[in-house]
Amino acid sequence: MDDVYKLYNKNASAKVPIKQYFDSYRRLIDDCFIPMKKSENDLMSMMGVELDAEEISMLTEYCSVDNLTVEGEVPKLINNRKTRQKDVFDAQKPPDVDLKTIQNLKQRLKQDSKRLPYKYLSELFINYKQKERTDEILAIPGHDILIFIRIYHPFIHRGKTAPRSECCTLLRLHNIIAILGSQTLAHLRDKISCVADYSISKECSNNLDNALGPMAKDVYKSGFFFIEDTFYNDTRCPTNVDYSKVIIDWAQRRPKLGPFKTAIMEDCRLDSLCLRFGFPWVYKHQGGCEHLIVFSDAR
Repeated sequence: MDDVYKLYNKNASAKVPIKQYFDSYRRLIDDCFIPMKKSENDLMSMMGVELDAEEISMLTEYCSVDNLTVEGEVPKLINNRKTRQKDVFDAQKPPDVDLKTIQNLKQRLKQDSKRLPYKYLSELFINYKQKERTDEILAIPGHDILIFIRIYHPFIHRGKTAPRSECCTLLRLHNIIAILGSQTLAHLRDKISCVADYSISKECSNNLDNALGPMAKDVYKSGFFFIEDTFYNDTRCPTNVDYSKVIIDWAQRRPKLGPFKTAIMEDCRLDSLCLRFGFPWVYKHQGGCEHLIVFSDAR
């Protein structure tokens, strides 16, 4: 198999057993890593001092950033792109001092109501909803692994006899997913978004006004990841079809392909994989929708 796709090895790493690699790294830094503790006694122990509560309160007051401001200090001026207006500091002139810089500044920053025909005047600013933050610890520093996976848009493979215009399918990056090593390939699949999953899986051409129905991802739930020499099949639904079987049967008749193995997607943790970073692997779903995926980074 590597002989067929050895061209891609030029930009790929050697095989990396993810869990063993980071276990070795963790043992290397265990002696240097100091866990963060929030209690005052632990902080004073790290600083090598002994202070009572009154001294800590006084030290906190003396070291406050509020002590860095002075009366009459110029506030920070923010250029608000939403209204395209610049704030102007309205300073009072000190008595008996003739300052013209403030008047010149106001004149220079005076708002002009004239609207020029710029190309991007019609751009809209999106107000994103703030996501609710949680205090729940999702990843433990020094123990959990974060893996980055590049997901590409679906592509169509053409044979050698196809016209040249059809063979040059331009690969386009769809998104990059960051996922914990303790999660499974099934979690990764649930995060991949594809337009093929959102098609309506019923005939509705005669009644377009009532085209609502179950989406394809809710009806056809089969799929697999092909990583190294293994097909990881999704078996969470009893009606799922093993897409890899026909490929394995076909590869058995090709001497340069295989042998291949199969495994269960939802039982495979990402940190249990041994793979090449930078090498393209395959995610297939909805019968014939194929995506290239690349493991690009882990930390």
